[in-house]
Amino acid sequence: MKDLKYMSHKEMKVIIRQIEEQWGCSLDDFGKKYIMIQSDEDINIITHDLAEFSFETLRINTAGMYFCNVKKGLIRLSIEGSQIIGLLATHHVEELDDEEIKLWMTGNDLEKQGEGFVIIKHKNDFMGTGRFTDDGRLLNFVPKIRRLPREAFED
Repeated sequence: MKDLKYMSHKEMKVIIRQIEEQWGCSLDDFGKKYIMIQSDEDINIITHDLAEFSFETLRINTAGMYFCNVKKGLIRLSIEGSQIIGLLATHHVEELDDEEIKLWMTGNDLEKQGEGFVIIKHKNDFMGTGRFTDDGRLLNFVPKIRRLPREAFED
């Protein structure tokens, strides 16, 4: 069983500030809407309505919606996290064309230049987070279970 813990207001502020800096958005009301739950490097969010549950008395592995992963001081948003933050982001959003999004949603890395973690966008949809490498690739973090088969894009 995972060790789940509610993040303190101070711990949440650190994550919120980092997201604001990384994607150039304002999350003033985020702490009023959500509470963060940490399990190792993963952070889930829940509404304040659910905050009264004690993880010590419940035998659960997870709670809320998976929001992001924090590793080595870098934040990688989940698909759902990118949908929340993407609407507010002013930079580090990578717009993919129709051909690129087909490759992306089938789990392929893309050959593109850029820097750091970016939110992946196609038209009005946010599709998760990718990370640029030094050798000109955009790494794909779409989980295997959520990838689409190639046949989904064949005419």
